[in-house]
Amino acid sequence: MLGDTASNRTDTPFVPVALGEWVFVASVLDRAQNVQKISVDGGQNWATIAPPAGPIVSAMDLSLGWDIGQNNFWFNGEIDDVAMFNRALSDSEIKQIMQKGMTPQLAESLYPKDRAADVPPDVVLSWAPGLYASTHDVYFGTSSADVGAAGRANPLSVLVGKGLNASEYDLGRLTLGQTYYWRVDEVNTAPDSTIFKGEVCSFTIEPVGYALAGGSITATASSSTSAAEGPEKTIGGIGLDLDDLHSMDTAAMWLSGEVAAGASAWIQYEFDKTYSLHQMLVWNHNSQTESLIGLGIKEALVEHSLDGSTWTRLGDVHTFTQAPGTAGYASNTTIDFAGAAAKHVRITAVSNWKGVFKQNGLSEVRFLYVPTRARQPYPISDINDVHPELALTCRPGRHAASHNVYLSTDEQAVINGTAPVVKTTEAGFTPGTLALGQTYYWRVDEVNDAEAVKVWQGDVWKFSTGEYLVVDDFESYTD
Repeated sequence: MLGDTASNRTDTPFVPVALGEWVFVASVLDRAQNVQKISVDGGQNWATIAPPAGPIVSAMDLSLGWDIGQNNFWFNGEIDDVAMFNRALSDSEIKQIMQKGMTPQLAESLYPKDRAADVPPDVVLSWAPGLYASTHDVYFGTSSADVGAAGRANPLSVLVGKGLNASEYDLGRLTLGQTYYWRVDEVNTAPDSTIFKGEVCSFTIEPVGYALAGGSITATASSSTSAAEGPEKTIGGIGLDLDDLHSMDTAAMWLSGEVAAGASAWIQYEFDKTYSLHQMLVWNHNSQTESLIGLGIKEALVEHSLDGSTWTRLGDVHTFTQAPGTAGYASNTTIDFAGAAAKHVRITAVSNWKGVFKQNGLSEVRFLYVPTRARQPYPISDINDVHPELALTCRPGRHAASHNVYLSTDEQAVINGTAPVVKTTEAGFTPGTLALGQTYYWRVDEVNDAEAVKVWQGDVWKFSTGEYLVVDDFESYTD
C-alpha cells in the first residue's frame, strides 16, 4: 500500500509472503495501462487490481506500508532498501534490479568478497560481468588511495589488467599477511566504450603463522608455587583481554616453586599432533612487584621434540624481555622456530630478572604454526545427504607439491593408510558415482619430497550420501 498526507491511498492487492524471510517486492502504478500490481519475485508473477482515482500527490509525504492519512494499516516487518521511479518499469527491468541491484552496469559477485580475511595466497580474482560490459579493467595494489584514484589516463602503477575479456585475473602468488585493494571497471561496448568505475574492495592474505588453540596444548612444569599458579595458566589467554594485553593477576600466570641448588625450573608444552612451528610469543611474568623482585624468566633454553624423548635445542640461550609489572602488557618476546616440526616444546629457565628469589614464571605463551596439512574439506566433515556424484576438494597445505587422497567406507583403513589412494597434483579428486545411503571416510596427505617433513598426514573426514536421488521436473518425463 502507498499513501500520502492527502489521504489518496493506493492499495495494492494482497500477495502471500513467507514469514521470517527477506523478499524483493515490486509495486507498479501504471496509469497508462490503468493497472496497479505487486510482485514478490521480481516481476514474474503479478497480482493486479484497477487503481483508485486520484494521483499520488508529489508535494505530500509519501509512506510505504501504512496509511499516513489514517495512521493505521501498519506494516509488521523490516525494510532494507527502497527505490522509486517516475515511470512504470518493465518486467525485465524489475528482474534485472532484483538480480543485480540498482547498479547493474557494475561488476558483481566479486571474489574475494570485500574485507575477506585468511585468503589463500594463490587466489584468482573473479567477478560476474556488469550488464553492459564488453571488457574489464582491473586495478590492484597495496594502497587503497591509489587503487581508488587510478584510471586509464593515470594508472598509478595499479592498472594490472586493461581491456580484459575474461572475468577473472590471476595475480600469481601473493605475500602472506598482506592486505590488498582492488577494483573492477566495466567497459561498455563500442562505439561509446563508457567506463563504469567500480568500488574499491580489500582482502587480506592468510598469515604466515596461525595461533595454536589452547585446547590443543597440554602444559606441565617442574613445579608450581601453588595450585592457583600452575603451568596451564600460560595457555588459552586466561589473563589476556581482547587486544591480547595481559593483566597483573598472578592467578592467570605460572610461577615455579623454589628451585633447589643445581636444579632448573622448566615448563613444557605438548601439542595434540605434530606441527610446523613458526614462532613462539611470550608474555613474561607480570605481577605488580615484577620491577622489584623480577620473577620473570630472563635467560632460557628452548628445545623441541617429536616424541618427548629426543630433544633438539633451538639456537643458544634466549633472552626473554622483562614484563613491566603493569596492566595492559603486550607480548615483548618472539622466538623464531623457522618451521621446525615439533609435538613438544620445553623452556628451561637459566635465570630470572632479579635473582632475589629462586623462582621463575611466565604469564602466557602462544605458538604460531605453518598450515602444512590439508584443511577446509568439501563436503564439510560429518555432513549427510550428499549427492553421490561429487568432487572432493580441500584447501591444500602450504608447501604441498602433491596430494595422496584416501577414500573408503572403511574408517580404519583410511586411518591406517591402507585404503585405496589416488595421487594427484590437485587438492582433491572426483571419485565417480558413489553408492547411495553410504558413509564414506577420506583423508588427504600433503607430500613434498623437497621438504624436511616429506608427508603431512591429514585428518580423517567423513560424509554420507543420500538414500535416494531427487529428479527435478519429474512430471515432464514421458519415458
